[in-house]
Amino acid sequence: MWVDPALRSRGVATALITAIARWAASTGATTLALSVMPDNVAARRTYERNGFTATDEPGDLLSGSQRELVMLRGLSPERTVSH
Repeated sequence: MWVDPALRSRGVATALITAIARWAASTGATTLALSVMPDNVAARRTYERNGFTATDEPGDLLSGSQRELVMLRGLSPERTVSH
């Protein structure tokens, strides 16, 4: 996911995550998974604020020996409703 810098800190990422979570839950999915660059602190914080947690699962291999960070969020009916 990428949000134009001019629109960041306005809830766009949360709105997108909420919409995706609702759609995924409606299909019967129980978990959302994503990969993020390990040094992208702003993105990681956004995902954490939206219920994602880092896992020990190895992500895709990047240049060198670094790997993407895999994050998961469980889906339940009450989690997919925006507050």
